[in-house]
Amino acid sequence: MGWKANVDVEVKARGGGIANTSWAEFANYPKYSATVGCYEGGFYKTGVWRSDAGKCCMNVNSYVFDAPSRWSLVQWVYRRAGIEESYTFEDFVVDDVIPAGLTRSDDAWYDETLPPIAPPVVFMDE
Repeated sequence: MGWKANVDVEVKARGGGIANTSWAEFANYPKYSATVGCYEGGFYKTGVWRSDAGKCCMNVNSYVFDAPSRWSLVQWVYRRAGIEESYTFEDFVVDDVIPAGLTRSDDAWYDETLPPIAPPVVFMDE
């Protein structure tokens, strides 16, 4: 996982469904059953799948990142600190906090009254 970890363009070619996504490991944990899925329509309308049915935090001001994005951020921090091997996906699952009542399509976490944010700026690791 890494940049664009919450979108996948190969899902259909691999047979469809969450088991064929780059975030499939989340499907093995009941903790994520209400928040992580497989939905067509990332930045583009078709041909791209994302892990949650709600609006992307990068397109609107929101309070949460989806689980694959949170995992990717944690991996990035540990990699930059040079201790990536010391923190596993299982550690992340134990430590990850999902806001109470959050669901895959819960728009309550997005504040439509806030102005749209600027497009993301991509920083590439060296």
